[in-house]
Amino acid sequence: MIRIKKASGHIEVVLSFVIFISFVIFLFAMFPVYQIKKSEIGLDSAERGILNFTSAKANYFVIVLNKSTQCFSYPSQDISSKLIVRNSSGGRINAKSEGGIWYVQETALLNDKFYGFYYSSEFSEEGYGVISGECKNLTNQSISYEIGLVRRDEVVSYSKMASLINNYNLKYGEIRGNFSMPAGENFEFSVVDLKGNIILNASRKKPERTTVLSRNTPIQMVYNNGTYVFGMLNTRTW
Repeated sequence: MIRIKKASGHIEVVLSFVIFISFVIFLFAMFPVYQIKKSEIGLDSAERGILNFTSAKANYFVIVLNKSTQCFSYPSQDISSKLIVRNSSGGRINAKSEGGIWYVQETALLNDKFYGFYYSSEFSEEGYGVISGECKNLTNQSISYEIGLVRRDEVVSYSKMASLINNYNLKYGEIRGNFSMPAGENFEFSVVDLKGNIILNASRKKPERTTVLSRNTPIQMVYNNGTYVFGMLNTRTW
């Protein structure tokens, strides 16, 4: 009789364990926590990889002269950056970086003494780098002026984003690996403006009846001509 009780006790333990495991499997089937977590990791990995690849720095400050001048120079704040200068109406003025010095042509607006300085390694001076006349050095006090604080922006580079899309189309497996995407997950992305117009897009063919997760992230994108665009980075994974 004692042996029978011991045997039945073992059977009860085994049955309890089987019931418990079955219940756990049922919970995972009803609430696939791992799949949700994995998909969130995929979105995080893709978004982080895209932003790390395309991030750039762009800076801005203002100089206001006390009188107009044909041309003036000012020490460069970043010798690795290219310079874009705009007048008070946003029109672009001829300017260039050379030997650690910024050279700026006078604004075309009558009596306009406002100069907005934009500088970044993402900018291009092509077409606006011709300076004529003798440039007066502001730092030797030949002309008095006021200077504003520097605004430093973390932006998304349009040229880097276009380069990423090119690599995405040609070397998707390499990009996917560099972004540390979870095994079996894929991604695509696009950039849209605030009106929903697509600026750039990278996409892949998806299997039928596939659940796609999507996330929108606000970004500020800058072109090499100094134009800023506010929009959204839409990242999708499956």
